[in-house]
Amino acid sequence: MTINTDQQIYLLAEKKPNRAHSNSCGQVLYFMGGWANDHSKTWISSSYKHNPEGATHWMMLPDSPAPTKPLEELQDEAFNAWLKEKYVDVVIRTAMYPTLKEVFLLGVKHGSN
Repeated sequence: MTINTDQQIYLLAEKKPNRAHSNSCGQVLYFMGGWANDHSKTWISSSYKHNPEGATHWMMLPDSPAPTKPLEELQDEAFNAWLKEKYVDVVIRTAMYPTLKEVFLLGVKHGSN
Protein backbone atom coordinates (compact mmCIF):
# COMPACT_ATOMS: atom_id res chain seq x y z
CA MET A 1 0.00 0.00 0.00
CA THR A 2 1.43 3.38 -0.96
CA ILE A 3 0.31 6.71 0.53
CA ASN A 4 2.48 8.78 -1.79
CA THR A 5 6.00 8.64 -3.17
CA ASP A 6 7.51 9.87 0.12
CA GLN A 7 5.53 7.72 2.54
CA GLN A 8 5.35 3.99 2.07
CA ILE A 9 3.79 1.49 4.43
CA TYR A 10 5.74 -1.75 4.70
CA LEU A 11 4.49 -5.15 5.79
CA LEU A 12 6.52 -5.99 8.89
CA ALA A 13 6.71 -9.68 7.94
CA GLU A 14 8.43 -8.75 4.65
CA LYS A 15 10.71 -5.88 5.67
CA LYS A 16 12.01 -4.86 9.10
CA PRO A 17 12.98 -1.23 9.82
CA ASN A 18 16.60 -0.34 10.57
CA ARG A 19 18.44 2.79 11.74
CA ALA A 20 18.38 4.28 8.23
CA HIS A 21 14.57 4.13 8.28
CA SER A 22 14.19 5.80 11.68
CA ASN A 23 13.83 9.49 12.44
CA SER A 24 16.24 11.63 14.48
CA CYS A 25 14.89 10.01 17.67
CA GLY A 26 15.40 6.47 16.37
CA GLN A 27 11.67 5.82 15.94
CA VAL A 28 9.37 4.51 13.25
CA LEU A 29 5.57 4.33 13.16
CA TYR A 30 4.01 0.89 13.67
CA PHE A 31 0.45 -0.10 12.78
CA MET A 32 -1.14 -2.32 15.39
CA GLY A 33 -3.65 -4.70 13.83
CA GLY A 34 -5.16 -5.60 17.20
CA TRP A 35 -3.30 -4.74 20.38
CA ALA A 36 -3.46 -7.24 23.25
CA ASN A 37 -7.15 -8.14 23.64
CA ASP A 38 -8.26 -4.84 22.12
CA HIS A 39 -9.48 -5.23 18.56
CA SER A 40 -8.98 -1.56 17.67
CA LYS A 41 -6.47 -0.67 15.02
CA THR A 42 -4.04 2.12 15.83
CA TRP A 43 -0.62 3.60 15.07
CA ILE A 44 2.15 3.91 17.66
CA SER A 45 5.69 5.20 17.42
CA SER A 46 8.45 3.07 18.85
CA SER A 47 12.12 2.31 18.42
CA TYR A 48 13.10 0.78 15.11
CA LYS A 49 14.80 -1.96 17.17
CA HIS A 50 11.56 -2.96 18.93
CA ASN A 51 8.77 -4.48 16.89
CA PRO A 52 5.74 -4.19 19.19
CA GLU A 53 3.60 -7.27 19.69
CA GLY A 54 0.63 -7.08 17.36
CA ALA A 55 2.33 -4.76 14.86
CA THR A 56 1.64 -5.70 11.25
CA HIS A 57 3.01 -2.72 9.28
CA TRP A 58 5.46 0.15 9.72
CA MET A 59 6.41 3.39 8.04
CA MET A 60 8.99 6.13 8.49
CA LEU A 61 8.37 9.10 10.77
CA PRO A 62 9.57 12.66 10.17
CA ASP A 63 12.30 14.10 12.36
CA SER A 64 11.27 16.15 15.36
CA PRO A 65 10.98 19.87 14.70
CA ALA A 66 13.92 22.08 15.62
CA PRO A 67 13.67 23.56 19.09
CA THR A 68 12.11 27.00 19.26
CA LYS A 69 13.17 29.91 21.40
CA PRO A 70 11.02 30.74 24.43
CA LEU A 71 8.59 33.64 24.02
CA GLU A 72 10.54 35.79 26.48
CA GLU A 73 13.73 35.40 24.42
CA LEU A 74 11.90 36.29 21.19
CA GLN A 75 10.41 39.38 22.85
CA ASP A 76 13.81 40.39 24.21
CA GLU A 77 15.39 40.06 20.75
CA ALA A 78 12.59 42.13 19.20
CA PHE A 79 12.99 44.81 21.87
CA ASN A 80 16.76 45.00 21.47
CA ALA A 81 16.48 45.24 17.68
CA TRP A 82 13.90 48.03 18.00
CA LEU A 83 16.02 49.83 20.62
CA LYS A 84 19.15 49.75 18.43
CA GLU A 85 17.17 51.04 15.46
CA LYS A 86 15.49 53.87 17.41
CA TYR A 87 18.42 54.95 19.60
CA VAL A 88 21.74 54.71 17.79
CA ASP A 89 23.66 56.47 20.58
CA VAL A 90 24.75 53.77 23.05
CA VAL A 91 24.84 56.14 26.02
CA ILE A 92 21.23 57.26 25.50
CA ARG A 93 20.12 53.69 24.78
CA THR A 94 21.76 52.42 27.98
CA ALA A 95 20.28 55.23 30.10
CA MET A 96 16.77 54.69 28.75
CA TYR A 97 16.85 50.89 28.69
CA PRO A 98 14.99 50.11 31.96
CA THR A 99 12.11 52.51 31.26
CA LEU A 100 11.76 51.57 27.61
CA LYS A 101 11.90 47.86 28.43
CA GLU A 102 9.05 48.23 30.91
CA VAL A 103 6.92 50.17 28.41
CA PHE A 104 7.73 47.64 25.67
CA LEU A 105 6.69 44.70 27.86
CA LEU A 106 3.46 46.44 28.80
CA GLY A 107 2.69 46.81 25.10
CA VAL A 108 3.47 43.13 24.50
CA LYS A 109 1.30 42.12 27.47
CA HIS A 110 -1.67 44.14 26.19
CA GLY A 111 -1.22 43.10 22.56
CA SER A 112 -0.22 46.46 21.14
CA ASN A 113 3.24 45.38 20.00
